[in-house]
Order: sequence, then structure tokens, then C-alpha cells
Amino acid sequence: MGEKVDFVMAQNLLKSVIFEQAGSVIKAIEELFQNSIDAGATQINIIINKVGMKFIDNGKGMNKKEIDEYFRQFGNSSKIGDKDAIGKFGMGRGQVFAQGYNRWRTQIYMMRTDCKKSLSYRLKEGLEYLHGMAVSVMFYKKMGNWEYERTVSAIKEYIMPQGIKITINNSSFTENEVGIKVIDEYSTDLFEVFESKLYERRIFSKSLFVKKFNTTTKYNINCKERMELNMARNDLHEDKESTKKLYELIAEIEKKELSDTKHFDATKGKDLLKFIKEGKLQAKDFMDKKIIELADGELVSISDIKDKQVMFGEKNDISDRAIQAGYIVVSNNFRWLLKDLKRSSKISFKIDFRSPAEVVPKGYRKQIKEGRLYKDHGKKALLHWYLAKEMNRRIFNNSRVLSLGTSDVFEAWTDGYDLITLNENMFRSGNKRGVVVMNVFHVLCHENSHEDDDTNETSHDGNFYKRYYELVERYKRRIGDFIIFVGLREIERKYRDDIEYDIAQAKLIKKIKKNKKQNQK
Repeated sequence: MGEKVDFVMAQNLLKSVIFEQAGSVIKAIEELFQNSIDAGATQINIIINKVGMKFIDNGKGMNKKEIDEYFRQFGNSSKIGDKDAIGKFGMGRGQVFAQGYNRWRTQIYMMRTDCKKSLSYRLKEGLEYLHGMAVSVMFYKKMGNWEYERTVSAIKEYIMPQGIKITINNSSFTENEVGIKVIDEYSTDLFEVFESKLYERRIFSKSLFVKKFNTTTKYNINCKERMELNMARNDLHEDKESTKKLYELIAEIEKKELSDTKHFDATKGKDLLKFIKEGKLQAKDFMDKKIIELADGELVSISDIKDKQVMFGEKNDISDRAIQAGYIVVSNNFRWLLKDLKRSSKISFKIDFRSPAEVVPKGYRKQIKEGRLYKDHGKKALLHWYLAKEMNRRIFNNSRVLSLGTSDVFEAWTDGYDLITLNENMFRSGNKRGVVVMNVFHVLCHENSHEDDDTNETSHDGNFYKRYYELVERYKRRIGDFIIFVGLREIERKYRDDIEYDIAQAKLIKKIKKNKKQNQK
């Protein structure tokens, strides 16, 4: 048969496990929390600053035999086979070792280790008896201000103080601070469903954070027993019974809440369609709910589009005109989701492959308010517009008044006498200031060269081009100075009152439309 020889782990592999697989300081603290809960601790005290931390609990601690078997050996855990214990891999203390010089104190023993210098520890015996475990870490790398503040804040996000008295830097972290409200309607013997002031859409295993989950509900779920997790403790084993039961509970909550929802917005409607696509919900249960957003912002039901021609479009005037003409134009935000649902035969409708621009007459143009520019394109676009107005004043002496407009064809248009209208698309936020200035300059030269309505078929004759080149030649030096000396900060200062009015107007219109929709519902 031959002699039996056990495999051993090379030191460089162990070092890789400790350092290359290590997470952050908060991950190390989470591992210590896990050990404390498994050790039956009822009190945990954490002291942390930028250079180190101390973690103290009143659990059962470790005796000499346990130190030899479970502290010394990696991958050997006292919790294997214990269905109530959270940890089971015997690797978690590596997260703590990776953060800095360690000193572990328990019962009459103290273990000191610096794994960067040596993969070993020094054991000292015969000390005064300490009930529980005290772990001190002097960090290898001092934390910056942001990292320190984020770590202290994250401690509260990773553990719920249920049945455990926790202090962080001598301040109590209590259940009142978390504000847990158990939802009895959904809670079971295995899972506690709750609302919280601190948490939202989080899964916990025995009060320790596991992961956030994508759901339409704001509730959190705490599994009262240990859930089967991966080694990093940041995800669930999908094929385990506890995970399947968890997902069944989440689906049940989502279905109940969505079924009870009377009024949807586009986000909730999209979420509901995703669950229909994934098979968690049935389309037949929501046929008359208004959950699909049209390109004009209105919502329609699955019944409204069933077996009808549907096209997709952006939120703009062209789509609005197509809708007014009787076409069903669904927002592009719903395009791929609805196509997937059609492909899987969960929703029945016909796709109209034309764009809204193909079904409405060309040459559309109209004037709009500045607030519309802010609503559609943001504040930078509004600054570009006032930059154009300032250019018209300084270079062209306001020979014609500027107004703002929108069109599917025209970049600008004029009546040939008093007014020039510029298309809102010239001022999109993605355009750079210099590009906007030059575009507007050439457009203003062009429109000022028209002596009548520029839609006239004979408006671009030889005399027009002569006037155009004369204007470009006359003002080219001025436009160079304008680009150099006039920036968006100056525009924002000069037109502050106008800009604030436009923004307030846009917000007011949005609020009025929202109230109108709610009243209609």
C-alpha cells in the first residue's frame, strides 16, 4: 500500500491567500464581527483611528488547543458542521493579518504576528485571565481622512445591533439608531423582513450584511440562520435551499406590492416589466396597469399596445407630433425591454420599424422658452444660449432680436427684418464653448444676410452670398476677441437673474405637469 503522506501548503501560497485575497479594513472588521457572533458575544467594542484599531468582545474566547487547531492552521475551522455558525472556511483571520501588525489576546494567552515579516506568530502564556477576545491591529498603511470616515461609517452598514451591545469609538450603536420596523406580513420563521432608517434593499445573514439586491421594494431581509455564502462572504450560493427560499420570498413581496400599486411612474413600470421578462410575474396580471412610457412622458398599459403597431423614439417634438397624429411612440428607454418581451411571447405587439421623423411632415419649426432648453439640455446649454445673446449684442449690435426655437430641419431661421431664431440643438451641453461661438457666429452672419423670409426659394442668390462674406470679413476680428475674452463665468455673472428665472420656470412647469398627471390618475 505504501506510506500515507499528507499534502502541505507552501508558504508563498499562504502569503498570497493572506495578502492578495485581502480586502479593506472594513472587511477585516466584518470578519471579527463574524467570529464574535459565533463565539456567543453579547458586547462588542471597537476603537479605530487612522493608524490602527482595537476590537474587543465578551465571547467564549479560545483555549490552548483551539489556538493550535484553529488559529495556527488555515482552512481548519471549529465551525465546520455547525449550521448556526456564520464562518466555516477557517480563512477569515487572514483579512485581519493583511491589515497590519496583529496582537490577539484571549483567556491567558497572547498571539502576536506580523505576516509581512514572517508567516508565524509568537505565543505568550500565563497572562491575567481575559474573558472573550481582544484584537489590536497597527495598520501597515495609515488611512487618509476620506478612507477613515468611510470605514467608520461603513461599520454601521455591515452589522445590525440586534441582541448585541455595540460601541464604536465609545459611542453606542443601538437598535434605535437603525430604526428597525419588522414587517410581520412578509416575515417567516426563517426570514425577518424589515424597514430601516439606515438600510435599504439589503440581505443580512444572522445580522451580518451580505449584499444589496435589485428589487422594487425598499425592505431588507435578515436570515435568522446561517446562509450558504461564497468564501468572500459577498454573495449567495444560488443552488442552496436557503437562497432559493430567499428569492421565493422576494418574488412574493414584489408581486404583492406591485399588484397593490395603483399608480406607476416610468421607473416602477420598467421594474415591473423586468420581472415579467424574468418570469417572476405574469403579464396577464398587469394588462391594464399604465406602466409603459411613451415618448411624450405619458404612460399606457399593455392592453393599449396589444397587437398594435409600435414605434420607438426620443423625447422630442418630432415624437410628440407623431403621437398627436395617432402613432404609438414608446420611449427609447423601453425599447430593448419590450423587444425582449415580444421575442419571448410574453407581450404581443407589432414593431413599426420607421422612426417618428419618417411619419411626420418635414420642415417643422417653432419657438420655445429658455426654460425648455434647461429642462432638455441642462444649465450649460442655457449658458451657451446667453453666450449667443451676448455675441449678438457685442458683434452684431442687436441688429435683429434673438429667440430660441426647435426644428427637425432648420439650424436657424429669420423673418428677414427683426428676428432670428436659433435651434436649441446648437446649445447642447456636450458642445465646447469655442465650437458653440463659431457655429453661432457663422449662423448669425448667414441669417443677417437674408433680406426676407429665409424659406423663400430665391433667398440664396448671388447677392445673399456677397452680403454673407462681407459680414464674415467685417466681424472676424471681433469674434476672435470674443472667444478670447468672454467666458461662461462672465456670462453666468452678467445674466444671473435671467438664468435663475429660466431654471425656476422649468421647475415650475415640471411641477405643474406632475400635478396634472396625478390629478388625472
